[in-house]
Amino acid sequence: MISPLFAYNDIRLGLESIFRSRLQMQILLSLGEGCKTLSDLRTITGSSSQAIIPRIRALEKRSFISAQKYQYCLTPLGRIFEAKINEITRLFSLLTNHDTFWQEHYLEGIPEQSIKEMSDLYNSQIIADTSVEIFQVYAHYQTAIEKAKRIHWISSMISPGHLQYVISQVIEGVPVEMIITAEVEMQLRAEPYASQLSQMRACSNYIQYISDNPLKFGLMVTDTELILGLYKQDMTTFDASSHFTSHDSQALSWGERVFTHFRSTSRACSL
Repeated sequence: MISPLFAYNDIRLGLESIFRSRLQMQILLSLGEGCKTLSDLRTITGSSSQAIIPRIRALEKRSFISAQKYQYCLTPLGRIFEAKINEITRLFSLLTNHDTFWQEHYLEGIPEQSIKEMSDLYNSQIIADTSVEIFQVYAHYQTAIEKAKRIHWISSMISPGHLQYVISQVIEGVPVEMIITAEVEMQLRAEPYASQLSQMRACSNYIQYISDNPLKFGLMVTDTELILGLYKQDMTTFDASSHFTSHDSQALSWGERVFTHFRSTSRACSL
């Protein structure tokens, strides 16, 4: 098998001719959203026709785009290539916009496939406690739970306050599935949690799973929001003061895939 490194050495100049061209990148990414006229491309790129047309010709020569009824569209080859540069662009945006967050937190608890798909999280923000709003993350969780019409939760720890909000939602009929560790399950059988959970014993819309594998992150996915909490680089301290959140549909799908992965390796248990 030829190493990608050796392949890169062979095609480096051609690859750089695209990635180093702002206009070619903008043209490809814009056409990924649909066919565009030359006028559309001038507006999108802020460039003149004289600057754009040579880049269009270069992309046509590579069979990445074609002219169709006064518009330019991606070809099948172009759609494949645009999808890859779209993914790279989203990933680099994610890593750049939240570089400190990723550097300070432990990521290896997240499944390898989900790490590879992290570009789906690019449309996101960080919620963090401050010296003025010291319970901002806690309050954000509370609001997300109260608004949810469905909750999928993975947690290696539990909070009495958050649990009470979840219980209220379950009693209201909201479907809730929670994946926890065996250690957390033992905690839930003791007070103050046992009395709280007794309120849900007759609720069929609550399902609890036990993961026998370590859970080195916290994840909540509702019908409208993803909230991701991570451990610090020491791998023992959960960072409850800053969380990653997104309402984007791609991020929600990413979170659901992570939840499904851990649910498939966990066992259901009764309250």
